[in-house]
Amino acid sequence: MQALNLAGIPPAAVLKMATINGARAMGLGDRLGTLEAGKLADLFVVRGNPLQDITTTRNVRLVMARGQLHDAAELLASAKGKMGPATAADDDWWKGRLRFAK
Repeated sequence: MQALNLAGIPPAAVLKMATINGARAMGLGDRLGTLEAGKLADLFVVRGNPLQDITTTRNVRLVMARGQLHDAAELLASAKGKMGPATAADDDWWKGRLRFAK
């Protein structure tokens, strides 16, 4: 999303691209992409206002998936050792792939 914003696309348009437009492109706009009664709604809550700064989408605090609310920090902790660098020697390679995730 940040790359799209850096390319000149306003944050509101970037968010729309990532949600309803993406769902429509997959033929799922009737079931996904917006928060409406009767639609599936996995979502995440961020700290900050992505309409002012799209990078706040990285400040995830809560995740709702399949109707269950999860703390984002707990989810990350549960993934430790299952993704990312396997050893300290892998750190540079992994960080090189995540240069936009600062």
